[in-house]
Amino acid sequence: MVIRTLRTRIFHISDRNRWRDLDNHDIAWDKRTRNIAALIAPDSNVIEFGAGRRQLPRWLPPSCGYIASDIVARGEQTLVCDLNKRPLPSLPHQTSVQVAVFSGVLEYVADLPGVISWLATQVDQVIASYNCITPADTVAARIRAAAARLSAGWVNGFTQAEFIASFDKAGFTLIKYVEGEKNEHIYVFSKSSRSNHLST
Repeated sequence: MVIRTLRTRIFHISDRNRWRDLDNHDIAWDKRTRNIAALIAPDSNVIEFGAGRRQLPRWLPPSCGYIASDIVARGEQTLVCDLNKRPLPSLPHQTSVQVAVFSGVLEYVADLPGVISWLATQVDQVIASYNCITPADTVAARIRAAAARLSAGWVNGFTQAEFIASFDKAGFTLIKYVEGEKNEHIYVFSKSSRSNHLST
């Protein structure tokens, strides 16, 4: 796993074999997906990156539109998109996509600031979970934390302040924050603080 992770980090080559197999998608992740769905307002048009088992539509308000995107096709009308491959595509604007969802995905993106800048040209709002780095006091603790991220396949690591700042630099404002388990929280970013794509 560490070798594959380093390959992604250095060469921006995603671990396609891992994510092609749906057995590698833990059903425990569904709780996080439900929590994200609860933040999306009715009538929103949503694109989910890393759609996997396509569980998000089960909990979206019925009036929402939905597009699945993943590194491989996940059924009909999947937008196949590798976030570690350039150029990144233009999203299907004929459906007026407003909200981009990332549930347990951004940790696997080698150039996260680049993807965030791209999103700023494509959508009004981003709802994403992210497991932030907790600043460590000792070198040994920092090494252990870095090793744990590598063993999980994660190719980047940002503190919460750095993560939020990356979105801020691209023109997004943090409008909602939901604490999660094991330091994996959910963030809602909008290009307008008055966005109407947030469930109340």
